[in-house]
Amino acid sequence: MKEVVVAVCTPDLSRKVAANCIERLKATDLSLAELLVCDNCADSDFSHPQTMKNLLAYAGSRPIVFIDDDVYVDEPDWLSIMLEGARRYNAAIVGCVHTFESGEVNHVGAMIYRDGTTRMLRELPPDCSTPYVPALSSALMLIMEPLRYGFDTGFEKYHHDTDICLQAWRQGSSVVCLPDVVIIHIQGNYASEVIDVREAFAKDATYLMRKWNDFAASGLFEREALKPFATMASETNWEHRYAKATLQINRSTGNAIEALTSLAAECPINWLAGSAHYHLFRLKGGTQHLEKCLELYPEHNQAKVLLNKLKGEL
Repeated sequence: MKEVVVAVCTPDLSRKVAANCIERLKATDLSLAELLVCDNCADSDFSHPQTMKNLLAYAGSRPIVFIDDDVYVDEPDWLSIMLEGARRYNAAIVGCVHTFESGEVNHVGAMIYRDGTTRMLRELPPDCSTPYVPALSSALMLIMEPLRYGFDTGFEKYHHDTDICLQAWRQGSSVVCLPDVVIIHIQGNYASEVIDVREAFAKDATYLMRKWNDFAASGLFEREALKPFATMASETNWEHRYAKATLQINRSTGNAIEALTSLAAECPINWLAGSAHYHLFRLKGGTQHLEKCLELYPEHNQAKVLLNKLKGEL
């Protein structure tokens, strides 16, 4: 029996991205690993958390690595590096740096705020000298002792990975993101093909918040390893506010306009404030919103196209 289980989950093994994922993974050193490929055949009743829970039970006392099918691993010794990192930092759960295909950093973990809301971390706090993070994405996640944890099937598709990281912290263990392993994560490849992703994400986010806000408010950031995140945890989670505001677009135009107007006026993060102005234009018109969007967020291509079109019609 191999020492480690490596499990790749895919909704459709025939997809090119899944084939690429497995081909590149097999080119790395998997001498320690039993490789499992779980194809749910696009089953509408498929539960990612339930499948991962079943795989934890299958692994038993062996460490297990979960990998999504839109992840490319090219570091030859990635598995041994992650196992060594777990031992070095005495970590229960281990992840790595995620990048886009361009090489730009996608994320280095997940941030949790004291109100229980979350967002992806694109960089660690300036005073953070260790790789400990509040949570990780299960797109590539090593769990050292599967029998100690369980994926909560109350989650539909999202945040079950954040949940299991919080279980580790509450038990006195730790979670790390190793800078030594860098992967390509084509994030949203499957999600872009699925209807109502934002609704499912919001539903799971609410479940996570209700389950963990007490621990996030008092307990999590008292852990020595997470003290560099304590100040950030008390700040406003602007990405969460933006997500809530845009979710209102298909529910209530009036509520969406009110939330986006407030966000555009108050948010100190230019790309979010600019994006809020873009949505305000789509909801109620006014070229000033497109102009403000591009002033704050010059890379917003849709705003550029719309503004140029409107100017050409004048």
